[in-house]
Amino acid sequence: AESFSEGLAKVKKGAKWGFVNTTGQLVISCQFDNAFGFSEGLATVQTGAKWGFINTNGKVIIPCKFDNAFGFSEELAMVQIGGKYGYINTNGQMVIPCQFNQIYWFSEGLAAVQIGEKYGYINTNGQIVISCQFDRTVWFSEGLATVRIGDKCGYINTNGQIVIPYQFDNAESFSEGLAKVTISGKNYLIDKTGKIVY
Repeated sequence: AESFSEGLAKVKKGAKWGFVNTTGQLVISCQFDNAFGFSEGLATVQTGAKWGFINTNGKVIIPCKFDNAFGFSEELAMVQIGGKYGYINTNGQMVIPCQFNQIYWFSEGLAAVQIGEKYGYINTNGQIVISCQFDRTVWFSEGLATVRIGDKCGYINTNGQIVIPYQFDNAESFSEGLAKVTISGKNYLIDKTGKIVY
């Protein structure tokens, strides 16, 4: 059994996965080869080698036809066909074609994507709005995202402007106005101006 998400938890019986509610009642029978928790009302499930999505009643809403699939965020889910990744909507329609080497969930209207060896950001229309220039990226949190060039990390805003310069060996996402960073093996907390506060 695993953690609850949107009132349901995935459980395994024999070789198959299903879902129980918070009273322990099996509400979606153990019929899937693998599954992930619910997100925005849908759960990713695997049948054979393919992935699709079910609703909280266990009904297959998006058929198992993807080589890989990941849960919904901001009404878009990441899917893989062949060696490339793209996004579908909650109706299963491909809204951003599978053309990227790697992708992340949408957050604050943007998602990090990889083209070639570099990362940038697209909007929900699939347009590149921050060019693929970074060696590593993550999702936006509180208006800022960690980006890496070479061996140093900094933070950009949703316009792609560097707001905290590349100076950290490692840097995590902001939460409640603070982010954990590493400089020369030591951990610190910074505020959104880049000032060390702890």
